[in-house]
Amino acid sequence: MKKGTATRTNAKNRLRRHLGQGWRPRRRETPVEWLPRRVRLTQEYESARGPYELSARPWFAEVAEVCADPDVRFVRIKACTQSGKTLLLCAVLLYLAENSPAPAMCVLPGRDEAVEFRDRLYSLAAASGIPIPVKRQWNTRWCDLGEMRVYLAWPRSSSRLRSRRCKYVFRSEVDVFEGRGNEDPIEASNQRVKAFYRSLILDESTPLPEVSRIEQMEAESDQRRWWATCPHCGVEQELRFFTHAEGPLAGRCGFAGLKDKHGQWLPPDAARQTAHYVCKSGCRITNDEKATFVRNGRWVASKKHASGRSVGFHLWRIHSHYSFGDIAAEYLTARGDGKLPDFFQNVLGLCHRQRGKMPTWRELGTRLAYTHERGTVPLHTWFLTAGGDVQEREVYVTVRGWWGNCTSALVDWFVFERSEGDDGDLVKSDLQQIWEYVLRRSFPIVGGDVNPRGRRQLKVALLGIDGQHRTMDVHNWRRSLREHDQERVRIVRGEAQVKPDQKYKMTEVQHAKRDKGKVYEGGLELWNINPEVFRADLAGRFRSSPDKPGAWYVTRDAIEVGKFYLKQVVNEPLVFIRGKDGRYKAEWRERDSTLGHDFWDGETYSRAMAEMVVDSFGENVGWDENQWPRPQKRQKPRPDGVIGER
Repeated sequence: MKKGTATRTNAKNRLRRHLGQGWRPRRRETPVEWLPRRVRLTQEYESARGPYELSARPWFAEVAEVCADPDVRFVRIKACTQSGKTLLLCAVLLYLAENSPAPAMCVLPGRDEAVEFRDRLYSLAAASGIPIPVKRQWNTRWCDLGEMRVYLAWPRSSSRLRSRRCKYVFRSEVDVFEGRGNEDPIEASNQRVKAFYRSLILDESTPLPEVSRIEQMEAESDQRRWWATCPHCGVEQELRFFTHAEGPLAGRCGFAGLKDKHGQWLPPDAARQTAHYVCKSGCRITNDEKATFVRNGRWVASKKHASGRSVGFHLWRIHSHYSFGDIAAEYLTARGDGKLPDFFQNVLGLCHRQRGKMPTWRELGTRLAYTHERGTVPLHTWFLTAGGDVQEREVYVTVRGWWGNCTSALVDWFVFERSEGDDGDLVKSDLQQIWEYVLRRSFPIVGGDVNPRGRRQLKVALLGIDGQHRTMDVHNWRRSLREHDQERVRIVRGEAQVKPDQKYKMTEVQHAKRDKGKVYEGGLELWNINPEVFRADLAGRFRSSPDKPGAWYVTRDAIEVGKFYLKQVVNEPLVFIRGKDGRYKAEWRERDSTLGHDFWDGETYSRAMAEMVVDSFGENVGWDENQWPRPQKRQKPRPDGVIGER
């Protein structure tokens, strides 16, 4: 072959090779490669600025990877609060928007949460170089991330859950989803992906007590758990909070150092210093070794899923910067305050289930009877709260006293009936009686001289009254009170969409939804509470021992004079109902439909008011009465002009 011909042949081969390389699809980056390189955190919504480093969150690396796996159809994340799962959800959406754009839908608990999520997602996208619309074009219907549209939806808006074909569906905090009527928001959003052969549905939530939707979903996955290697013996093991109670591993594989040498629980501050982790071999892993110990771990499937289509993860407080001592202190505080359900869901990311059934009215009145009689206040009491449930012709009100560790005692209960012919009155007669017999009244303290606040009698500090029924009547009654007394009354409504760790939040309403022609004069302050949290808390106290902190007492004479009250309080136990899909769900159902459960609702509202009172004492005070503010001794002038103690 001539030299010129060979040169031309080599040039053609090089040209073909370069053209082939040019047309070859570029290698798609994995989420582990792309997220640290592109995603930038903004201080406006995140706790830090800079790149989204997975090296500091290695447990999220595999979660992000499975979201990009075409063979995975379902990802279930069961996690504690403040675990970074919402940030991960946003980061995965950004990755999909640039690397595999397709229609997506994000289902949030409510409209407010959807707006907050939109703003956070756009903030991350702008900082990460993903094109977004100008702010005047933002709306609550969708988010545009480059070539990808993310629809926004929430359970009570049926139209948003329908008629959208989506390849990706991301659902946040599914345990607080509450549909409209008989519509299930989970099933409605499941229908959106049927038009795509390879789709992805991601669910994440903090589990609620008793029955949890995310708990059931995650149980149907391969249930991956974080395993770490002991830095001393090199044994790999699953990370747990509670050590084994019996068997060859008794006292191992969990947190230790929470008790003294006599087997008594330590104070939270002391346990913060002594708590440590005991590995499978018995090695002691200290707080200083925690970060290295946890980060050098991996996900291990607890069970083999037949198809590998459903992947589940469990994240809890150990996947954070909190030390072993911090987590142990939270446990001891919750144990002392009688708030273990809160610890399970907010720290362990687990569904807390009470043992035993709802007691009978006679058992409740006998076992939890305290030393005082109706209308009086035990000596230990710091403050009183009340709860009122409103019906068409009457109002049911309970008054309860509270002291440390969330211990409480029943003080009094009432049924205020309406008078005939008060339909035209601005303030209805049954509500007016609340002022006379509850708010205005001072309840005497018995069993000693003065209570811990130096009082011989107490008034109700906060009353929560049902605003779901006869809302305008309740609003008018509250406005008729003096300004000081208005501050002692809060109109409440059960709202399952309130996050479990938040428990309550206030909204201002201007117009009546049921009657659009009516306006709430001056605006209606409506306090939304999560009833499931407080009901589960009360049901647990009904079954607890009266000899331990956090007990829930009734009066000594409740059996004799409060039979109707006791029957109503225990008339709505939590039962498990098998649905049409074969799954069990929990419902509060009446034992006797002729009795009602109004006093049970009143106690729920009273419990919520107690939480609000304690929260007003300051951050991180909680139910430790040693940190509660004590009033200064009041001074009054004496006849000789000298200021002395009253």
